[in-house]
Formats: sequence, structure tokens, C-alpha cells
Amino acid sequence: MDLGLQLNIGARLEQKLSPQMIQSLKLLQVNSLELELMIKQEIEMNPLLEMEEDIVDLESTEKTDESKEKEEVVDSKEDIDWDEYLNDFDSGYKAADTFEQAEESYERSPTYAVTLEEILLNQVHDLHMKAEILNLVEYIIYSINDDGLLLPGEEQFETKDIELLEIENLIRDRTDIYTASRNVREAFLIIWGLKPLGVGARSLKECLLLQARKKKFSTPLCMQILEKGFGMFRKMQISGMARKFDATSEEIHHAIRELAILDPRPGRQVNQDASPVITPDLVVEDINGSFVVSLNDKSMPKLSVSQAYASVIKKGSKSSKDEKKFVRDKLANANWLVKSIDQRKSTMTKVMTAIVEAQNDFFAKGPAYLKPLILQDIADKIGMHISTVNRVTNGKYVQIDTGVYELKHFFSASVKQDDGTDVSAMQAKEAIKSLVEDEDSKKPLSDQKIADTLKSKGLKVARRTVAKYREQLEILPARMRKRV
Repeated sequence: MDLGLQLNIGARLEQKLSPQMIQSLKLLQVNSLELELMIKQEIEMNPLLEMEEDIVDLESTEKTDESKEKEEVVDSKEDIDWDEYLNDFDSGYKAADTFEQAEESYERSPTYAVTLEEILLNQVHDLHMKAEILNLVEYIIYSINDDGLLLPGEEQFETKDIELLEIENLIRDRTDIYTASRNVREAFLIIWGLKPLGVGARSLKECLLLQARKKKFSTPLCMQILEKGFGMFRKMQISGMARKFDATSEEIHHAIRELAILDPRPGRQVNQDASPVITPDLVVEDINGSFVVSLNDKSMPKLSVSQAYASVIKKGSKSSKDEKKFVRDKLANANWLVKSIDQRKSTMTKVMTAIVEAQNDFFAKGPAYLKPLILQDIADKIGMHISTVNRVTNGKYVQIDTGVYELKHFFSASVKQDDGTDVSAMQAKEAIKSLVEDEDSKKPLSDQKIADTLKSKGLKVARRTVAKYREQLEILPARMRKRV
């Protein structure tokens, strides 16, 4: 009998991450407050670490013959190759619930909340796809409402683009996805693979099914209820579902409890109203007309290596082998930590400097001048892997003259113009906001009028896109802004 089992013998090279490498990658990923807590925890665990101003390197201490043969201490001047390890590493470090507040605090400044649209666009722009597919994917994203569901455009939708017409008919459920052209099917499949799961659905049923297909339920009843008994499920017709699926009421109740983990409004997982107190990780200052990037580490504990244990590894020491090994190990960890913190500072500064160079007009002239930018652009500019840039920018904030911004804010989707150039979505939003602020309250601008005005100023934004951006900016429709 062939059980399908095979024995293969071969050799392969495989890199194993050491605990020190893992620690270094954790330091790169955490923000400044998490790093401060992490350092304090390391100080408690390593008696050779102290909070001092000057770092003393015990490697200069004369070693015994035994230590020369066995000790392996990391050279603090050696550079860490972050990219070499990032693809195989997923940080498991989580900040504790409490931490000691840094002595220096910044005034609480308003931040730009990342919208669902920007989260989705950032995901697709980091994928490699054909330009024609990307255009369709972006069009679908612009049609998704804040709940994460697809919203049809104008009822009298006119276009010469067959594929866009296909998408509109699919959104209105006039045609079936299986009969759509290959490009349109591929665009929808990309959307349905984005997070949060369930976005881009055309109905509540489809939304829940998109999520359910990625879940592992304990009973097949869950999928059966969604696929073949959704109407009864919405009305909670327990007895009807029990008869239809030949199940007991208890089994139906159990399946419904499992289905309760699905989110009917996945777009709401993006909390746009949260405004936590933020301590910036970086600072960008205009000094004599040049933008200078620095790390906000003034409140960070300054590490030094304790000399109290130096005698343990000195020549002629009577310390036991275990004592010497303990000190050597802690010394290696201490030096590695100091090195990793320095490398983290260098990497973050390098990424932020590249962002400032790419978005120079934003820093010099204001938010209206934000340019389209993706993570890959910065990665190519500084010669690092995109995953390195992603970890540096994720959850980090920068303080500038106009406020505190998340680093992800500088990576914005684009709005294609007639001349082939791209304008950032954030720039379009700023232009819409400015027009509404300056409008006559007795004759507020309609979405079409805003679109026409922007076009006259050289900025092409479709009416439906204006409506979407207006909603994201929490600006009421024209009829509700009117003041008599």
C-alpha cells in the first residue's frame, strides 16, 4: 500500500536567528516608549548594565588565557545587517500595559488619522502588479465606504471604459463575478485579500463569507448557514435553520456563537476617532533653511557597563568557571544591546532623512504639498529592504513645526491627472478642505462644484472621489452646510 510517504535526503543552508539578533530586530520595531521600557527591563536582568552617561567597554580589560580561547564578544563597531534577518523574523515583543512616563513631554498636537482608504492603498501599492490591474484596484478602493462595503457610483454611470463599467455592474449586483473579464476578476480577488478581511464586499452576506473562508470553525454548519441559510440567519430563525440543515437547536446556537466573531463592518476596525497622547520618536527641525533629523531620545536611559565585575575576568582571578562564563555572557549581551541601540538610531535617522528629501515641499510649504510616495521608493533610495522601511515607519511618529505625524502619513496614494502626473490623495483632501473653509455659507459648494473648481486649478478629482474625501474629512454635504 502506498501511503504517500517519501524519504528525502539532502543538504541545505539555513540561517538560525540567535537571541541577540532577535533582540536587535525587536529594538528596530518598537517605538521610543516601548524601547525605554525594554531598556529598563534589560537593566534589571543584566547586572553589568547601569544607567550612566559614559559607556565603559570591558573588552579593553586584560583577559585570561582561558577567556582568549573561549570568549566571543560582539564588536560594538560592527554593523548589523538588518535586511539579512528581516524576512525570517516576526517580532513577538509587546509593550507592557504600564510604563514610566518620560520626563520630557511634548505638547499634545493633532495628528492625521490614517483612513481605511489609505490603509488599503498602502497595501496594494506594496504589491507588484500590472498598471492596468492597479488602476482597477484603485477604482474599487475609491468605491468602498467607511464600513468597508462597496458603494455604487452615480446611477447614470457613463464611461467608455468597458472594465470600469463591468465593476459598476458588479457593485450593483447586475452581473456575476464569474462572467467578468480576467482583469476585473483579478482586481476583485486582490481587494478581497486585503486587510481588514471582508472589505470590498458588495453585500453583508459576501462580507461575512469573505471573512468566514479564512476562519477555522469547529462545525461545517457555520459555512452552511452563511451560504444556504443567510436569510434565516439574519432573522435568527433557529427552528427553520435546524430543519433545513437537519440539526438540533443546540447545534444551531453553537454555530451562531462561532459566527459572532465575524465583523459586519470591517472598515470600522480602523479607528479614525482615536487621539492618544503621542510621544514622537523623531524630530525634524528647520535650522538655517535646512531640515535636520534627530532621534527624540533625551529621556532614554543612558547605558554604561558596570566595572564592579571587571575583577572576575581579570588575569589571575580566582573566580570559578561558572562565574567567569556568567560575566562573559552578560558582557556580550550588554555590548550587543549598546550596539543595537546605536544601529537603531542610525537606521531610523536614515529612513526619516530619505522621507524628508522625498517630501521636501511638505516640510517647507505645508500639508497641501504632500507627494505620492510608497515604501519601495524609500527602500530603493537608501538601499534597504522594504520590510526594513516598513518596520521603521510602523507605529513611529515625528515632531515637526506643524504638529506630530505618523511616519506612515508621508506615504500617500496618488490621484492620476490628465497629463500623466500623480497628485497625492492627501493633497487632494487638503484642497477640498480649503475650498469648504472659504466657501459662502449661504451658497455652499456641491461636490460637483468642488470637483469643477479643483479642475480649473489644475487638480483633477472625480465628483465621487470628492464625496468620499469629504466624508473622510467629516465635512457635511452642501445642503447641511447651508446657513441662512
